[in-house]
Amino acid sequence: MINNIHIITLQIPLPLTNGANFELFYKLKALHNIGVNIHLHCYKKKQDTPQHTLLQYCSTVNYYNRSNAISLTKPYIVTSRNSKLLLTNLLANNYPILFDGLHTTALALHPLLQHQNMLIRVHNVEYLYYKGLINCTNNVLKKIYYLAEAYLLKKYEKKIATICKLSTFSYDDKKYFEIEYQAKQITYTPIFYASENITTNTIVEKYCLYHGNLAVTENEKIALWLCKNVIVKLPAYKFIIAGNNPTFHLTQTINNYPNCTLQKNLSHNAMQTLIANAHIAILPSINSTGVKLKIINSLYLGKYLITNNAGAAGITPKQLLTVCNTSCEYIQAITTLYNSNYNNANNSTKTLILNNHYNNSKNAEVLLKQIIE
Repeated sequence: MINNIHIITLQIPLPLTNGANFELFYKLKALHNIGVNIHLHCYKKKQDTPQHTLLQYCSTVNYYNRSNAISLTKPYIVTSRNSKLLLTNLLANNYPILFDGLHTTALALHPLLQHQNMLIRVHNVEYLYYKGLINCTNNVLKKIYYLAEAYLLKKYEKKIATICKLSTFSYDDKKYFEIEYQAKQITYTPIFYASENITTNTIVEKYCLYHGNLAVTENEKIALWLCKNVIVKLPAYKFIIAGNNPTFHLTQTINNYPNCTLQKNLSHNAMQTLIANAHIAILPSINSTGVKLKIINSLYLGKYLITNNAGAAGITPKQLLTVCNTSCEYIQAITTLYNSNYNNANNSTKTLILNNHYNNSKNAEVLLKQIIE
């Protein structure tokens, strides 16, 4: 039997320049590989260009421009992704619908779609994510926006949770939705990742790496904290901070530390190589909701990985992580791991553990069943 499904994504899944796109793209690929006909619907910004590679995995691909629509009752991340043309396309047949991310759910409660099977793929607890962002900026206008968005998201998530069928990235988020929002129709399916193509480089190249989109306030705050609390105290150790669009302030701060270099706006392949060659990935987080996809990426590609409690939340399995929460703990862990040898035995054990959990084919079958039933 051939299954046709609609998938609505919050952004175009290519290029692979951020963690969200990794999950979106490899989910498409996994579903395609088990014989699903995918009808993809992507929201995009006006400057984004269509990605024709997606037609290798999808029967149809449609693009919809995001708007600046604002509502006093719904979150902006939802109202800015609402399209009459998308509704028309969804009503053209009776195929099940996967709303990939809360952002895409503007039409989830539309009365004309209630006869179609649908599933909402929850990327994280958006209310908690935006609540966490409030303390990541000193910009008053941004603080007001994050506060208002968090308020609306909490009400919206609770409404969605009590009505719709949900699937989460992490056990922790599933538990939160069940306890705080009384969700009844909710399951957990791990993220999708390019695990079949990954081999870790065991060649010794001694540097510690922090990477992320440096234009994101949360990531900049982490990079600055590492500079001022960890990197400065380990002058004999080499550090690299890498990512897109760093601010002038972050760039100037990094330049003050002779043992730390900034690598900015790298290509996807260059960033993956940098991660694979790093002896230690240092990836703390400020927000504990969802799954940090860059941690999964670094676990597969890299060697040792240090994070904090917030970063470890939602990650399965946790035995591959070194968890630190104070600058002293980071310094001790870096000192120990920097002088440890990473070999083929370490790599084989790690790969076995990861592939047992992040099995794309198995997880695609599970997700498909959740969508169509």
